[in-house]
Amino acid sequence: MAVLSDPGRSEAVLVGVHDCVNLEKLPAVARNLVGLREALTDPAVWGLPDEACTVLSRPGSAGQVLDTVRERARKARDTLLIYYAGHGLTDPHTDELSRAARFGP
Repeated sequence: MAVLSDPGRSEAVLVGVHDCVNLEKLPAVARNLVGLREALTDPAVWGLPDEACTVLSRPGSAGQVLDTVRERARKARDTLLIYYAGHGLTDPHTDELSRAARFGP
């Protein structure tokens, strides 16, 4: 039987960027954030406390994302879950994948 991490000692940061310049909008990303948060906080699934699940939909800056992750990492005593949904781009020279995000309104 698998044992899940302790939700009372865990934190989650869910980041969604559904509106990028020069890329198609991803309206499903906003809905996915809501659905994933509901699943993670559902006692029948994991039971993460509401206050331990932070959702950043269209964050204002990369700094906001990094600050939130650092803050939640300091609080987590078991598991830190970081989820990103949005566009990704491949570097044509290295084939490395990076996220594509437009921060701000």
